[in-house]
Amino acid sequence: LSDNVLLGNLTDMFDEFETSGMDCMLALSEVEDSRSFGVPVFGEDNRLIDVLEKPQNPPNNFAVTGIYLYGPNVFFDAFDNIEKSARGEYEISSIHSYFLKQGKHVGYKEITGWWKDTGRPEDLLTSNRLLLEQLEPEPVPSGVGIDETVYIDGIAHIGMGAQIGKGVTIRGPVLIGENCVLEDAEIGPNVTLSQGCSIKGASIRDSIILDNTEIHAPMRIRDSIIGKNVRLIKQDGGPEGHQMIVGDKTVIEM
Repeated sequence: LSDNVLLGNLTDMFDEFETSGMDCMLALSEVEDSRSFGVPVFGEDNRLIDVLEKPQNPPNNFAVTGIYLYGPNVFFDAFDNIEKSARGEYEISSIHSYFLKQGKHVGYKEITGWWKDTGRPEDLLTSNRLLLEQLEPEPVPSGVGIDETVYIDGIAHIGMGAQIGKGVTIRGPVLIGENCVLEDAEIGPNVTLSQGCSIKGASIRDSIILDNTEIHAPMRIRDSIIGKNVRLIKQDGGPEGHQMIVGDKTVIEM
């Protein structure tokens, strides 16, 4: 599934699946609270006998991650034979449970590196931090403009065409995308700026800012995810209140 972030090696899992003749193989990860996940049920000799979807009283602390391997044709055969759950949805756990009830060969592999399901904003921010911690030092590409007053502490990856102007402090780890423009700003730690962002006067840490977003205001931003083509700008004269155009299911803390 596309909302999974993994730092680890899946080669052993793929190799075992290809040589074992399995119909399905699941990647498992131990979590603090498995009630929000599909949960494996083990029988004798740690053999997988069922998969429960988001049980209120899980039998263990293992989660079925969004990494599944299937043999030819087995998935669609199972899908044609399951029904919607009480939530009104087709559950992937029902597919795996069907395999097991039909006697299919279903195995599993425990992930040894870290794994995050990024279904919640805080999980996405945690994944961003963990990935940034893996950055290695690299030279600044040619064509990047960095003013002599800029202060950089820690690892910063800066994309082609970026312009880092006066009064900028960067505290790594940070990732600054191509053609970003920074001026009188404090960036980091744990910040990803996607391509084309323009930041002036703001302080940003522990956040993800997506493509072509403009933040031109003396504001402090932390633990935030800001989408594409957003404009956060200062209103001249001091507003009587905040003017906002906010999309569905948005959380704003002020």
